[in-house]
Amino acid sequence: MKINLYFTPGEFQEEDLRDSTAVVVDVLRASTTICYALKNRCREIIPAAEVEEAVRLARQWQADDVLLCGEREGQRIEGFDLGNSPLEYKRSVVEDKILVHSSTNGSFVLVKAKASLKTYVAGFVNLQAVVKALLENGESVAILCAGKLGRFSIEDAVCAGMIVKSLQQHDAKIQIADSAVAAKILFEKYSSNILGLLQNCEHGRYLISLGLMKDLEVCAQVSTIDVVPTYRDGVIKKNMR
Repeated sequence: MKINLYFTPGEFQEEDLRDSTAVVVDVLRASTTICYALKNRCREIIPAAEVEEAVRLARQWQADDVLLCGEREGQRIEGFDLGNSPLEYKRSVVEDKILVHSSTNGSFVLVKAKASLKTYVAGFVNLQAVVKALLENGESVAILCAGKLGRFSIEDAVCAGMIVKSLQQHDAKIQIADSAVAAKILFEKYSSNILGLLQNCEHGRYLISLGLMKDLEVCAQVSTIDVVPTYRDGVIKKNMR
């Protein structure tokens, strides 16, 4: 197994992913929200890179079957049913629903990763479930950090580094790119205080300014959800290995 890691969406092209399982990391907050939605038994999630695309996709179903979900600049898109807070995605709200989801960063990277063999969604909350799936597959891995508006985000890099370290703990022969080495070093620096990292990173501070501190507390939980969101053929479902 070989691990490549990309800190921003601009670092990879579709052809870089063709022989790999991709892992999209968007800790704040798309990865966490997707995990919560699937845990709470939504039917499936359809990522849309643009707001207009999300609205168009949602029209394919009866209104009672679908929820429009997403954010721009951290806040719910006007006219949408849900934003991007994992705490909104309760079972009573999402069970058996199709969710069309458009976030500023995560949805864009998911759509861009379509050339991979398969694509998993990972955050701190489901990290060990994703690591287990990657080890079972045995395929090369491309970890894709969603970043923020095309720029580096430390929270995604640290989560990616935790994935790298966990994989190496199970198989010391795994080959890792220099970027994966750097991410692992970042994780080792911040591993003792994930919540503190989220509170002090750029996007975390912004979410706190919007009154969303509880979201950070949820996103900082490690391996509390045994779900592997899998994106294939335009749809995210759980545990499709």
